[in-house]
Amino acid sequence: MHTFKTIGNGSIPIVLHLPHNATHIPEDFDWNLDQHTLDQEIHRLVDHHTLELFQPLIDAGAIALHNNLCRLYFDPERFADRDKEMMNQVGMGVFYTHTTDGERFREDDSDNDYEAKLKRLYHPYHQQFTEIVDDMLLKFGRVLIIDGHSYPKPPLPYEQFPEAPRPEIDIGTWITPERHTSQALIEHTSKCFREVGYSVDLDAPFKGSIIPTKFIGNTCVQTMMLEIRRDVYLCSDSYAKGDVRLELNQLSHFHRGLERWLSWKLGR
Repeated sequence: MHTFKTIGNGSIPIVLHLPHNATHIPEDFDWNLDQHTLDQEIHRLVDHHTLELFQPLIDAGAIALHNNLCRLYFDPERFADRDKEMMNQVGMGVFYTHTTDGERFREDDSDNDYEAKLKRLYHPYHQQFTEIVDDMLLKFGRVLIIDGHSYPKPPLPYEQFPEAPRPEIDIGTWITPERHTSQALIEHTSKCFREVGYSVDLDAPFKGSIIPTKFIGNTCVQTMMLEIRRDVYLCSDSYAKGDVRLELNQLSHFHRGLERWLSWKLGR
């Protein structure tokens, strides 16, 4: 299995990033706890069905970068520098060592092992991300990255801001020191989703959005995280029992809001 894949034809200047959608864990995963705890961690941490959630963007011509590995095994949305990545404080850097409850499930990587894993997984992923954005910039002169995520309604034990608002739509931004999320983008995104009935907030409970390092400071590359609360599109009763069934009527309703936003973005 390839560790990542690209989806879509890139006929519009939108790159969809889906780093946490997958559940696949390779056989060499070092897990020293029981199967029930592993299943619980996958259920809690995976942004279930975000490919289906953001499918209208791909159908309209966006290109997607999809991590094929469960984030428990490899999380590309972390800094490679262990001292710079704050989530290492809770054992959830690029390569996790702790569960969402703070229980250690494996030992830290040695420096050599860590660098080897970065070379095998992290660097190729981010090289591909950079090349996609480069190609889109050459083609269109501008790019918008949509960082696609979901999150549970109740906070998980590892979260840094458990008391923060938990709206149905969380818009994550990059506005300092460079404005990689324009005010117009923030305002119109909020408006589109509020008009179809969703609660919307900025950078709550999760903050920020991703941009490849090469493009920091180049505001022709814009980025925005869309973090969707899971009860917006999953069956809440089944999710509480460990299932992740889509609630199709609610998914269709979200798609109407996304298509409304897309029509504004593309000037249709």
